[in-house]
Amino acid sequence: MPVSEDAYKIFLSYPSSRLPQVVRLSKFLESKGFITWYAPRDIPAGSTWYKEIPPAIESCDALVLLFCKKADESEDIGDEIRIARKNKKSRFYLRVEEDVFPEGLDYLIGSSQWRDWFDENNEAPLNEIVALIRKKLNATVKQSSTENIFLSDSLAKRTEKFIASINSNSALAQIRGGNFQQFITAGTENFSASQKTYLIFLSCPNTKTESAKIIAEFLESKGFKSWYAQRDIKVAAMLYEEISAAIERCDAFVCVLSSESDKSEDCTDELVFAVDQSKPVFTVRTENFVSEKRLSLYLGTQYIDWFSPKDIKPLERLADVLRHQLQ
Repeated sequence: MPVSEDAYKIFLSYPSSRLPQVVRLSKFLESKGFITWYAPRDIPAGSTWYKEIPPAIESCDALVLLFCKKADESEDIGDEIRIARKNKKSRFYLRVEEDVFPEGLDYLIGSSQWRDWFDENNEAPLNEIVALIRKKLNATVKQSSTENIFLSDSLAKRTEKFIASINSNSALAQIRGGNFQQFITAGTENFSASQKTYLIFLSCPNTKTESAKIIAEFLESKGFKSWYAQRDIKVAAMLYEEISAAIERCDAFVCVLSSESDKSEDCTDELVFAVDQSKPVFTVRTENFVSEKRLSLYLGTQYIDWFSPKDIKPLERLADVLRHQLQ
């Protein structure tokens, strides 16, 4: 079947021992009009797994996992599913090994829709998973379209009410009477007062404590709250409990990225936990450096570069991006 430009793209996740089955699955899905992506077929020559996997998942419509014991024990597959969760991708799995159920991946795929596919020549489970995928993705597209119509209609109604209120109350009289600046100032103060104060978790290794301090002070000057371990951990407190609780409370997670944080297991653990908690993740790069390790899976490809502590423009951009994404 020819693949249309608006065909759904499916990311295929699997342990390397199941390559023959993923090739079979890919051909089947493509015969049904889907686009598929899987490694190593779709990784360009000379590129790396860690560089190509995150954007492939980000650009897909759904993830299908070939589930077996090796998949359940694989850190890489766990990472792929976390990225899919973070990006709110629909997830499905085909169980290809009998008497094996999710343990290591249970939290990540427990609510996913699945079918058993123990016989490669049996296309019935594949037809069923295709039906599930289409039903889920078509419903998502329809919901998104409905929401857009609702939002447009709602915005139009709010605009009409605003114009009516301007025409019927003293606000217009203030403007006509020459008190325009006073009117604008009062409106700005009311708007600021109604804004939520967002809590931002800053993750960095001890060697970048000064960077975290500068970012924290700048964000606080812009009306945010901030939290970072080197400043906010209580004396004699349980380190991991404090950090976990702070990530659970925060509205967004900012990784202060450097070569040191890329090597830090603590920074990776914090990031993984933030992704599991569905926190928005942002990255401030303090060195001209791109992660090629596990950390890169969660950071995506969008960075705010801040190579000089005296340069506040990147921090202004960070504040703007945070405000825009969180409001």
